Amino acid sequence: MKFQGAIVTVRNVPCAVIVVKDSVLNSSRRETIRKSFKRFFPLVEQIVLMSQNDNNVPRYYGKREIVDVLAKFDYRKLPWKQFNVRKATPADEQKMNPPQS
Repeated sequence: MKFQGAIVTVRNVPCAVIVVKDSVLNSSRRETIRKSFKRFFPLVEQIVLMSQNDNNVPRYYGKREIVDVLAKFDYRKLPWKQFNVRKATPADEQKMNPPQS
């Protein structure tokens, strides 16, 4: 899976801003989708979804205090990068969750 995102600090809170299709922000599943990105950013406190309309105007979904700050900031200045993640294999799962003795 590939996605665009930016890691930023807003009001001393580490955040990941993830680019999604506009339809995601209009979906009833947007909260589930937002939470699903947490596994890729375990050290980040807040995940924010961002979409753009046809005129490239950004729209955000996440914690209100973080969204309000991001909405006032020029999104083009965020440190965007492409993230490439792969589905965890059973061996990866075992490394992340070793058996309890």
